[in-house]
Amino acid sequence: MSFEPFQSALNAAAKNYGLAREYRAIKVCRTFQSIIPIIFEDNEEAQKTLTQNSFKEGLLTVKVPSSTWANEIMIRKELLLEAVNAQLQSQPEKIRVRDLRTKIA
Repeated sequence: MSFEPFQSALNAAAKNYGLAREYRAIKVCRTFQSIIPIIFEDNEEAQKTLTQNSFKEGLLTVKVPSSTWANEIMIRKELLLEAVNAQLQSQPEKIRVRDLRTKIA
């Protein structure tokens, strides 16, 4: 008897109920949140202020409180994209973030 990872069952359930796009967005946003402490070297302010906003058609939008934080994100954009995509590629469903944008909120 072989076992399938629980993740595969969640992917299939999301697809069956028409929630695959939303489920992928949640996975990308959670992955982004998990790499913030790594990229910003345990900067507590970054963890509190940087939140994902949305993921649609390969574009991750990040909410930032100011243009200063928007600039910080853009400076580290390539590093952030690499880290997010590396973590996402290790999961059964291959998701790719093509671009990253900021939204001042």
